[in-house]
Amino acid sequence: MNKLDAGAVIENAPFKFNPPADTVWYKEGDRFSVGSLTFEVLETPGHTPGGVTLRCGEALFTGDTLFRDSCGRTDLEGGDMNALMHSLKRLSDLPGEFEVYPGHMDSTTMSRERMYNYYIRYAHELYS
Repeated sequence: MNKLDAGAVIENAPFKFNPPADTVWYKEGDRFSVGSLTFEVLETPGHTPGGVTLRCGEALFTGDTLFRDSCGRTDLEGGDMNALMHSLKRLSDLPGEFEVYPGHMDSTTMSRERMYNYYIRYAHELYS
């Protein structure tokens, strides 16, 4: 996990997540393998300070940063709409086509989100 999320409040829970001492911390640009798959860490804060997207080939695992037609909440502790807009623009600006697998809800494609996702279009208006 990204160290910026250590000690973060868990949504709807009266406690904070305290990772075990042997937690492996990752940050922007780190790579790790699971079997024959290699993942690259892209820091995509906004929903949480330590939000990340994991890139594996032509797939993005976006957690709660990007959803089909939407994006993660920023009204909880640690949320930052400005940071999230930067993260959405960054993902949208990645060259190529990607399958997108959010932390929950339906999968999508980056080309679909570039075209139909209000939040991505708004991020481009803000930062282009």
